Amino acid sequence: MRFATIIILTALTIVSLAQTPKLVLGPEYNFYPAGHVFGLQAEYSPHNNHHSFNARLAYNKTIRWDFSGLNDDERGGGPGGSLGYRYYFTPECRGLYLGTRADLWFMQVQWQDSSELIQEGSTEINVFQPTFELGYLFHFKNGWELGTAFTNGVELNVKMLGEPVGEGWITLWQIRLNKRINLNGKQ
Repeated sequence: MRFATIIILTALTIVSLAQTPKLVLGPEYNFYPAGHVFGLQAEYSPHNNHHSFNARLAYNKTIRWDFSGLNDDERGGGPGGSLGYRYYFTPECRGLYLGTRADLWFMQVQWQDSSELIQEGSTEINVFQPTFELGYLFHFKNGWELGTAFTNGVELNVKMLGEPVGEGWITLWQIRLNKRINLNGKQ
């Protein structure tokens, strides 16, 4: 029994050493019907296999003209970040993938509404935005990658200081450019 355990542990060690970690860094842009997200993202795969984890620091700019259902016009933005997971259908984190991501935004929104009287104001919101993504990552020479994805989820105003502003379902289109950095020094 000990011998079998040693063999299994040795085989697992060899497999884990044969798969090298990878890190990619680069800019990311997301478009959605009510705004834009500009950010820097990093993606890490501990074993350069099907699984990766990502993080992003970004700025969310919202422009809702008669889009929120609460006000005629909402504009603003703020910083935020996200953590996520992606599963690639091919090894080495390339090609088609499914992912999930959780964003947290700290935004200030200027709003105007003319439903009865012209009213205007400013609202500070903290937005929690869980999403799912379907994407594709193209790999090029010298460690460059180009990725695109369609993302769906919901934006929830979890904290609000001021009058209510829009929240609800969200669909984004994402494009990202990465520079691949293999942590063992090879491309």
